[in-house]
Amino acid sequence: MHSDSRSPLEHVPTEIQMHLWGGYRRSGDRRLRDRLVVIFAPIVHHIVREASAAGADLCDLEDLVSAGLEAMIRAIDHYDPDRGDTLERYLWARVHDGVRDELARCAPPAATAGAGTDGGADPARMSARSEARLRFRHAFRQLPERERHVAVMRHVEGLSLREIGGMLGVTESRVCQIDARARRELRVTLADDEALLGGAA
Repeated sequence: MHSDSRSPLEHVPTEIQMHLWGGYRRSGDRRLRDRLVVIFAPIVHHIVREASAAGADLCDLEDLVSAGLEAMIRAIDHYDPDRGDTLERYLWARVHDGVRDELARCAPPAATAGAGTDGGADPARMSARSEARLRFRHAFRQLPERERHVAVMRHVEGLSLREIGGMLGVTESRVCQIDARARRELRVTLADDEALLGGAA
């Protein structure tokens, strides 16, 4: 567990953190959430640096940062002060879990590497799937910003079409169209990788 004495956020008063979080909880204003993400972003970079220093070189640093930020956004949405943790400590734990999970996804499945009868453990196929995932991430980053935001809110944060529409100021139908367009563009770009990605696009 993170020690408060090492916090990179000591210059941000807790009252300001909670004022912003309380405003976001009441209003759902994404601008307030984005300000929180900026304030707490040092947590993500600190945890990613520690993971890199520990020899976690299987993952791209940008992917680790993205995983940490996504975990932070989910944590901000689900934080409950009545459970006892401060917002900062809760985010440390959730971001750490998000980065750890991303590291696990990058790591080769060593436990099954010797199981020659398991098609999923075939080294050539494992390498191909890893390269396909990298192409997916690259293709995702090339999408327009609004399509990326909708995709993250819909498929990472698990928000409904109505919730996303309310945040963006558009109808549920429009959100559905934006999401469908993003998925269509990914399918076209990654058509050759569909079998390896298991329909992720």
